[in-house]
Amino acid sequence: MSLTSLAATGQRRRPTASLLAKRRRRVGVILILPALALVGLLIGYPIGQAVYYSFTYWNGLTTQWVGVSTWTQAFHNPEMWTALKNNAELLLSVPFALGIPLLVAVMLHQRVAGWKIFRSIYFLPTAISWVTTADNKTRLITPSLNLTNVASPQLKFWHTQAVWTSRQDQLEVYYRTSLAGTWTLLASYTTSITAWTQVTLSLPAGSS
Repeated sequence: MSLTSLAATGQRRRPTASLLAKRRRRVGVILILPALALVGLLIGYPIGQAVYYSFTYWNGLTTQWVGVSTWTQAFHNPEMWTALKNNAELLLSVPFALGIPLLVAVMLHQRVAGWKIFRSIYFLPTAISWVTTADNKTRLITPSLNLTNVASPQLKFWHTQAVWTSRQDQLEVYYRTSLAGTWTLLASYTTSITAWTQVTLSLPAGSS
């Protein structure tokens, strides 16, 4: 009697569980409908509009149907294939761009073999950053200039170097007469200059 009663009770619970699952699915669908509508409005509609306009001549206000001529011109353009190649390479790099950081995160978090050495190597740039940034000089080097036929070559530029947080920037101008030659100091500016100032420097003749 008890077995029959248990079996009957189990049979009566199945419709209840099924009904609850249906209600949950219905509520889930209702909840995602606004998100789907928003995605369709902000993403799907612009994509469809772009596809439609690709078959027309559009001046921003009116459209004129031209068919597949735009696509024909695009696929006969070498730049189109270059763009497709670049996008394909970018797509293929996505697994590596996601997998490598994930592997690094696992190695930093989990105590796998060699984790101490890996952490030391990973955080080494942070430890030596003060040393590597000590030489905080910005260098601007021009290409080689042929001044052979220039009688009185001059260098003109504008610069300013106001004091910033009690630290004074400095500007030094060097030149050299050959690619293998040594740099020679031409001018040096070490004081505060609050306004943009034009400087004219005389360069050595091309024959020197």
